[in-house]
Amino acid sequence: MTSLYYFGTEVPARSVEVSGNHAYVSTDYGYLHWVDVSNPAAPVDQGFNGVGGSPSRKVHIGDNGQVYLAGPKITRFNINANGSLSSAGQNYYGNSYQVFAGGGYVYISSGVNTFDILDGSIATMPFLSSTSLPNVSDIFVAGNYAYIANGGAGLRIFDVTDRTNPQEVALEASDGATSVVVEGSYAYVSVATRFRILDVSSPSAPSLVGSYDANGTVNVPPVANAGLSQAVPSRARVTLNGAYSYDPDGTIVGYSWKQLTGPKVRLRRANTATPRFRAPRVRSYPVVQLIFELTVTDNDGATSTSQTQVNVFP
Repeated sequence: MTSLYYFGTEVPARSVEVSGNHAYVSTDYGYLHWVDVSNPAAPVDQGFNGVGGSPSRKVHIGDNGQVYLAGPKITRFNINANGSLSSAGQNYYGNSYQVFAGGGYVYISSGVNTFDILDGSIATMPFLSSTSLPNVSDIFVAGNYAYIANGGAGLRIFDVTDRTNPQEVALEASDGATSVVVEGSYAYVSVATRFRILDVSSPSAPSLVGSYDANGTVNVPPVANAGLSQAVPSRARVTLNGAYSYDPDGTIVGYSWKQLTGPKVRLRRANTATPRFRAPRVRSYPVVQLIFELTVTDNDGATSTSQTQVNVFP
């Protein structure tokens, strides 16, 4: 096992893509590591690049061979001959969770509320359009259509022929959707323990072809999501975000947050998706780490937990 570090601190990995003999792994603190996997039995972390201070999110290698990193800023890298990365532009306002690049455009979920399209032909990747759409879990673009996994809502399909004015043409809501891949005339969609194949030869009229449920007809537990790690200054007001939690086959009826580690703080609205607290006072380094755990309960009584970390700096 190869651990990834940020100046001596081991950090969680968030997403991975592979090109040639290198894996590109996004981690907390806003960095993208390149790992030599030419010997799969002994991967070697060779370095990192990125925007420090906040968590990285999805990483994607576009059809132009460049690497795109979602995070507080959407960042693009060139892959050098030795597998290392060099910066090739940023959108400083592109706070993003998901990213997909293709055909000269960059598609992101910005914050938690919009689906955005950026002009990838310019280094700063300016916005071309922004569409209100909360809870985007994954994005895949094929031709002039964007396929968006929209959590419990299902799979949404947008016609993006006009990148300045994308139009939703279909919502396939037979089940939820947390990830999607399109190959040829089919979309492969997964959520929790379930997987389904949709015929999207006519994107405006997707139809279910087949499905698989590893749990049969048994109730599927909810999926807790305590949100991404955060880095905040001393005494800052902090909001935790469990709004990405969902129940694949029902509804979430309860949220419960508790603090696991760090100086005790007062959690307000601890039984909601978005509790708040004031960060403790930190006068000097090292950074103080707080860990919180979210438990969600579905309408059948099943529960699920997820943890998130808040790093407080002076």
